[in-house]
Amino acid sequence: MNLRPVLLMLERLKEWVMLDIYLVGIGVASIKVQDYAHIQRGVGLFSFVALVILTTVTLSHLNVEELWERFYPQRPATRRDEKLRVCLGCHFTGYPDQRGRCPRCHIPLRLRRRHSLQKCWAAALLASIVLLLPANLLPISIIYLNGGRQEDTILSGIMSLASSNIAVAGIVFIASILVPFTKVIVMFTLLLSIHFKCQQGLRTRILLLRMVTWIGRWSMLDLLSYL
Repeated sequence: MNLRPVLLMLERLKEWVMLDIYLVGIGVASIKVQDYAHIQRGVGLFSFVALVILTTVTLSHLNVEELWERFYPQRPATRRDEKLRVCLGCHFTGYPDQRGRCPRCHIPLRLRRRHSLQKCWAAALLASIVLLLPANLLPISIIYLNGGRQEDTILSGIMSLASSNIAVAGIVFIASILVPFTKVIVMFTLLLSIHFKCQQGLRTRILLLRMVTWIGRWSMLDLLSYL
């Protein structure tokens, strides 16, 4: 039985499981509309909380790398070699097979993705200059109440949340403002270090990249709260 597609799917879907963020989004949305509607907790909410806890525990103990080693063991590289390649699918470091594919997951191996740095620069510039500032300055919600129109930007929404629940307002501030700006700053720092071929601080840069990858999912809090 070929389990390679299943293991590859598990590796990619782990980043998109955002039930915990959705739960926080439900709490944020409930606080925002509590002045306009009567909200009552039901059995479904407690069931969803249990689902979030079970999913979080399961994903924290799910090690896809151990599954790869169990079902498709490969001898790891023991010395540095210019012919070594890192698979972006299963993260195995080794030599390509005769077809130029990863010996473990059979994904084509390349020395570097074509125009990867140029695409990262374009994405970073687009996110920071074209999209990030308008996203924080333009209204993200419009509420009509008693014939009046109330517009809220991200910052004004945080200020209104702070008047009722300072803890939730702090979470929204971190997820909606601090995290996106931190991601852009870190990405610019990493791209500049690659552009100037910096050799120092490699471990620190790897930790920064992993940190950005982990906290990046919390940028979805605003979207999920409005859903």
